[in-house]
Amino acid sequence: MSKLVTKGSDYALLLLSDLALQPEGGEVQSVHEMAERNQLPERFIANIVSKLIHAGILASKRGFNGGIQLARPSDEISFRDVIEAVEGPVVFMDCQKGPSLCCHEVGCSMKGLWGEIQGALVKSLEKATIGAVVSRSRNQAELDAHACDPEHITLRTETPHEQKEGRSA
Repeated sequence: MSKLVTKGSDYALLLLSDLALQPEGGEVQSVHEMAERNQLPERFIANIVSKLIHAGILASKRGFNGGIQLARPSDEISFRDVIEAVEGPVVFMDCQKGPSLCCHEVGCSMKGLWGEIQGALVKSLEKATIGAVVSRSRNQAELDAHACDPEHITLRTETPHEQKEGRSA
């Protein structure tokens, strides 16, 4: 089974989310730290980071305390930006790359439908941002923290039958 999102794009999205979760100010992180923290192969990550720097998604700082950081706010980094930086253009089917790539192109009843699907996919990838992932992650962390907090636990003091009749125990 083939995948639309490769490991490279998946790892890139993970790294960018991790960077965006760091404290405000975009602290510079080393590729080694990031690979270790996310349990990802460092050589593979270095290759991905290089592509993200070239695309203007990451900025690098050389020297003793060098490393990488987001080049722009996380809300301005779409999944499409990341996937295209790592993989190239997002294309669902070969016929969407351009003319004459398929011998069945002339009179193909599917090309229009594939074009609509391609458009919807690209729009969804443009809407999804690293900032949105970070917001969800922070919200989930807050929910998880409250799950075991006694102040946020509601105890039921009425049976369902008593609730129906409006009485309490």
